[in-house]
Amino acid sequence: MKEDKDDILPIILLVEDNDLVGKSILDSLNGLATILWETTLDGAINTLVLNQGIKLIILDACLKSPITNTLSIIQIAREIDLQCPIIANSTDFNEELIAAGATNSSKVKAGNDLKNLVICLLNS
Repeated sequence: MKEDKDDILPIILLVEDNDLVGKSILDSLNGLATILWETTLDGAINTLVLNQGIKLIILDACLKSPITNTLSIIQIAREIDLQCPIIANSTDFNEELIAAGATNSSKVKAGNDLKNLVICLLNS
């Protein structure tokens, strides 16, 4: 069977260190995209640099830390000229991510709100 370009799922980079939140996002986006889930800053940076086809980033603010430490993901995405939406998806720090250049925000545990936002952004 010939693979149609339209059959290829878009790639989403999910940067989230909480297993329950990450699994919930994976479940809600199942079938909509290929999800590259990273739980560490180094892993997220490597995945970002090696996958120029990323269409969207879902970004937690704090990985294994009580303070915001993922702002470099936004900076690197811009430095490599990755033109994709970045969704801030943090419990308390979405404003910091938006100020750093994230394009949208969603609250953790927002459920269908995040899914609907992802669908909207991927289709725009």
